[in-house]
Amino acid sequence: MSEHTNSDRLFKFILKCQRNQDKPDLHSFWINISGGRAYVDCRSHEVYIEMYIATPEEKKSQWIGTAVAAANKLDILGADYRTIEI
Repeated sequence: MSEHTNSDRLFKFILKCQRNQDKPDLHSFWINISGGRAYVDCRSHEVYIEMYIATPEEKKSQWIGTAVAAANKLDILGADYRTIEI
């Protein structure tokens, strides 16, 4: 059996958060990305990601998509599953 990739783990965690969408503090998390951090809010049919990149004036951007796309987006941003903070 093959080992799960970082993207697979992110996807499974996002799905778990979506199942907990009505429970406070269990539907969102913070995660480290390359050069900053991201806040991830899992909703019933979409995932909202707010990215903060550490620059002299701190760059902020937002993104919304499906669970699969969100896992891929986080992976592309260099998110490490092991850095998830609830």
